[in-house]
Parts: sequence; C-alpha cells; structure tokens
Amino acid sequence: MNIIKNYHITHKDPFCTKKVRKRQKIYEEGNLVAIYDSKAMVEGHSLIITKHHSLGLLDLKEQDGALLFKIIKKVLPPILNLYNCGVPAYDLKIRSGDYSGRTVNHFHVHMIPRRIVSGPDGKFMYERIYENNLKNPDRPFLDDISEEVKSLRRKINEEEVIHNIKPILKAKFDMDNVNIYKNTFYVSEHFMAIYHPNPVIEGHSILVPRRDFSDLLDISESESIDLVRTYAKIMKLLLDNYGKGSRSYITSMVVGGYDSAPVDRLHINLIPRSKLDCYSGRNDEIYYDLYENAVRIPIMKESQISDEVKSLRRMLS
Repeated sequence: MNIIKNYHITHKDPFCTKKVRKRQKIYEEGNLVAIYDSKAMVEGHSLIITKHHSLGLLDLKEQDGALLFKIIKKVLPPILNLYNCGVPAYDLKIRSGDYSGRTVNHFHVHMIPRRIVSGPDGKFMYERIYENNLKNPDRPFLDDISEEVKSLRRKINEEEVIHNIKPILKAKFDMDNVNIYKNTFYVSEHFMAIYHPNPVIEGHSILVPRRDFSDLLDISESESIDLVRTYAKIMKLLLDNYGKGSRSYITSMVVGGYDSAPVDRLHINLIPRSKLDCYSGRNDEIYYDLYENAVRIPIMKESQISDEVKSLRRMLS
C-alpha cells in the first residue's frame, strides 16, 4: 500500500519491544507477527502486528498487505478450533490514528472469535462482546497466557488443523438483485466499493467481493492482492474527503456472529474518523452502534447518500 508515509516517532510502544513479541508470539512470517492478546476480550482474542513500527494499514508495503491475508488464513482456523468449536464466526478490526479508539499507536489487527452462548432467556445467542466490555473497559490483563500461546503454536504447526475449517455460511440473498448496488462508486477486478446504505458516519463505505462468499478464509490469492490495492485506493479517497485532515480510520469485518446482520456475504467496513466525529466517551461504542444496536437512527437521507456516491464516482473517473 505505502500510500501515506510514516511520521517520525520518538518513542517506543509495547509492540516495538522484542520482549512482548517473544512472550506472546504464536506465529511469525516476514515483517508480521501473530500474538495472543494479553488483554483479551474473549478467550482466543489475538493480534497481528508489524515487527517494524507502522502506524496503520495504509502504511504497510503492498507485499506486507498481501502477507497479512496469508497469515490470517494460517492462524485463524486454529484459533477458531480451540476457542470456537470450529465455527467460522469472528471479527477482524483495525483502528488507526488518534480518533479511531486505538490504545497502542502501532499497527495491529484484532482477531476475535464470536462464540455461541446461552442468553438470559435460555436461548442460544452470539456472545455480546462489546456490550459486555463497555461495562468493564478496564478489564485486567491476563496474568499468564503461556498455556494459550503454547497451545496455539502447536495447533498452527499441525497441517490437518489448518485445513479443518470449512466455510458454512451462505448469503441470505443474491446481491445481484439487491438495491445496494446503486451505491457502488468503484469496481475493481474482484471487489466493489459501496457507500453504506445506513452509514454510522459520513463516508462510511464497504468493500464487497464480486464473487459470492462469506468467509475471509475462502478468499483466493488473486482476490487478496486486488483487495490490498482496492483498499488503499478507496481508503485514501475517503480520508481525503471525510477525514478532515486526519489520518484516523477504522477497518472492520465480521463473519457470522450477528443474528441481525442483513447479509452474510463478506463485507469490509471502511470508516474515516476525525476529531469532529459525533462519538464521545469510549471510542469502542462505535462498534456497538455498528453491529449490536438493534435500532439505529439514520444519520443521512437516501438523497444525501446518492449525492455522495455521484461525487465519489466523479473523483475516481
């Protein structure tokens, strides 16, 4: 990607220290390291970080962006097998910049299993991770993660486990017949950039594969490369138009785990952030608004979204 150059930094963050990487590492390749999160939201919550300091996804070189998907496909199945009974339901989240809610100023991808639990009424439901953690934002660090790290290291090295996860989700409807296409403002070889039909903030867009699949583990190598390039192009555009000079943005993707999701087809949320955003207090609340809140109040009218789509198309033509 390498669209925006790194700012000069004068301090080190925890992810820049070899001690953290050595203690928490479950897998490494090239400039990327997968580690177990010492302040995990749920069991299995892991991260992918860069060895060399990078501020955000747009700061990665294109080869590291492609490598990121390769590592996700390698380490996520063992995580789901160990902590999620093999069910392909998980979140991937990346927060970059001062207004994104990130707590460590170093590129990192959250990989969070979405487990099925017994709800208050006795019925099974997907665990409400963010709602629970908003009530306890100062959740304690785990005293000892050595067993989790050892288990995942073993599983990642077992080839039969790597291929054990099979995509089981199917799109709830054929997106070829869905009106959402009217919000498309860019089409690449494998992906479409679409202005979100119910954005949580101005500029909120999604990347959707042209091929119908639900699980990132099912993405092909050519699709991964195209996604890296398309992401860089579109996020740069969104920051230029909606970031108000900020280098803050959120990248969020969910597979399964939300009973109220309108569609199961893979979709990646691109959310430019700025200090003028309407979200106050804990920044994680934006995730709750995105996925957990059953009733949302639209912030933009359909006509306003249509105008934004036309504007973005002109800029990309």
